[in-house]
Amino acid sequence: MPVTTIKKKRLIKLLGKDIGDEELVELLSNIKVEAEILDEENMQIEVTPDRLDLLISEGIARELKGVLGLEKGFPKYKIRKTNIKLILDGEIKFIRPYIAVAAIYGYYIDKYTLEELLQFQEKLNISMGRDRRKIAIGFYDLDKLNSNIILYRAEEPAKIKYTPLGYDRELTADEILELTDKGRKYAHLVRCFSKYPHLVTDKNQTLSMPPILNSEDTKVEESTRNLFIDITGTDKYTVEKTLDLIATTLAENAEYIGLISMVDGNEVYCTPKLEPIITEVGLEYIRNNLGMQNLTQENIISLLESLRHKVEIVNDQALKVISPPYRYDILHPIDIVEDVAIAIGYENLKPEVPRIFTIGKELKKTKYLRKLREIMIGLGFQEILTFTLSSSSMLEGMLGLERIKHVEILNPISPLYDTIRTSIIPNIIMFLKANQHEDHPVKVFEVGDTVVVVKGKPQTRTKLAAGVLSYKVGFEDIQAVLYSLADNLGLNMKLEEVKTAPKLFIKGRTAKIIVEGEERGIIGELNPRFLLEEIGIEYPIALFEVDVTDLWEKH
Repeated sequence: MPVTTIKKKRLIKLLGKDIGDEELVELLSNIKVEAEILDEENMQIEVTPDRLDLLISEGIARELKGVLGLEKGFPKYKIRKTNIKLILDGEIKFIRPYIAVAAIYGYYIDKYTLEELLQFQEKLNISMGRDRRKIAIGFYDLDKLNSNIILYRAEEPAKIKYTPLGYDRELTADEILELTDKGRKYAHLVRCFSKYPHLVTDKNQTLSMPPILNSEDTKVEESTRNLFIDITGTDKYTVEKTLDLIATTLAENAEYIGLISMVDGNEVYCTPKLEPIITEVGLEYIRNNLGMQNLTQENIISLLESLRHKVEIVNDQALKVISPPYRYDILHPIDIVEDVAIAIGYENLKPEVPRIFTIGKELKKTKYLRKLREIMIGLGFQEILTFTLSSSSMLEGMLGLERIKHVEILNPISPLYDTIRTSIIPNIIMFLKANQHEDHPVKVFEVGDTVVVVKGKPQTRTKLAAGVLSYKVGFEDIQAVLYSLADNLGLNMKLEEVKTAPKLFIKGRTAKIIVEGEERGIIGELNPRFLLEEIGIEYPIALFEVDVTDLWEKH
């Protein structure tokens, strides 16, 4: 979990209340922050990945103000529109497509503030940013920009030249990647493209080459009073929510947040978006999950307000909870229940001894699936574990999802996870794609759950899928694996020709898998043209998928 160092005096000043070390550590433990006093000035804190806003004194002070009753409810921020404009270049969409920016005015920086700010930036880059691959954060001195028009564009490396942070001379983009520490560390994020991301004013002043290194010209120093912030990345949701988190957190110690106009082709909008998270939750749902039937509506509202939520009464049985933009961790009503528990204090929740004593044992399913895995490993395959959530567009492209009824996710965080998989085949294929240049053959399998809709009702089906990628692999190779598996399991299995094969498979090299007289899967060679043109796999693949649901009851 992320660990950082906080200046105690700075935190106490932002909090506006003097607190002793022992009381401070105890208060922090109540808001999911593990703290250790290092010396008179410094305190080391460890936060959970869902509360990264607590990695800086501003975020901690905001949370503690609610816990201590100094402030309650939704934090209030001054927001103004600026005359700053950011224009996106069309080509950048193929490299590092998303960007969100903000201005923070009246954020007075001293030595300790600068230390915490840079730590905050780096910890977010590593955690939320997946070490800058998913998102990267840039801080700049707004007053040092020579124009209020900023361009985010793709540019040839030879045309990018600026003085990188910490240097006293100009370097080209390729020199930055070769000579600087950050350049060498993160070169792999841009080297695969013929053009690099470039953040620059319309008067040709470079801010940075995201996600590598900022410019010395716009360096944040102790004299900085106004900040410009950019978040670039490959995931739009994470880019926008990270900016919301940073802007609202720094605004605790600033005059106001500046909105910036974004021009993306014909679309014009402003960032940061600062959209609250709205969750409707029933009072009985909260009481039942906490085992506290004596909680009144007024109690629950007060508890939620102490953790900085705004609460509106829907009726006498339900509440609408409006969470601040930085609470990206609120995904479900159970997260609201957790906040109620935190506000009560876990030490005040009394555990109950279970009334019924039972002895657990392994399920038949568990034993059967373990045997499946052992057989597949014995046949030379390596097990993988992928997400049950999937992309409907990927499933449709590979399997023709329009023909298969599936379960969609309501309000998905990302289009990459907007449905529950109906098959493991796409997961196997995408894994093989990512590892196609490893030593051949690449032989992998997965046993996992899928969900299909039958007569309007979702059904969970446990499936086994296995695939082989190699310079030369065919139907016979994967068929031998399937028959060996069936023999070891004692299954009565046969194959039948598929008259109309899915576009993913080669016609005439595909078959239905019949187990105990019931169709339970498919086996075949994949269409090489489809693999190359649609997916980007250069080598042959043969695979099978078989539904093993309930076989543990029969064998």
